[in-house]
Amino acid sequence: MTDKPIGVAQEAATGAGAPSAIKVCIAGITKLEGDADLAFGDSVGTSADGQAAAYTAADTTKHIAGVVLIDNGAAGGLVTAAINCANLRTLA
Repeated sequence: MTDKPIGVAQEAATGAGAPSAIKVCIAGITKLEGDADLAFGDSVGTSADGQAAAYTAADTTKHIAGVVLIDNGAAGGLVTAAINCANLRTLA
């Protein structure tokens, strides 16, 4: 099985000094950075670098965190997605 995402950071971590708290979306509508060109209706999970990646029924070991609502048009662009990291599933 792959990594199980626990949510989507809603702000950048500072990375300096002691760890600080950040807001995390566990379930709801949020923006995600796409690992590739993602389209409306794509089931998404995490890629190796932490971006959103589309998965199909053939990807039986990937945890699905949500579905794309508004596409990005190019790799690295932002999509709008409905996510639910509290109730992950696979496509098997």
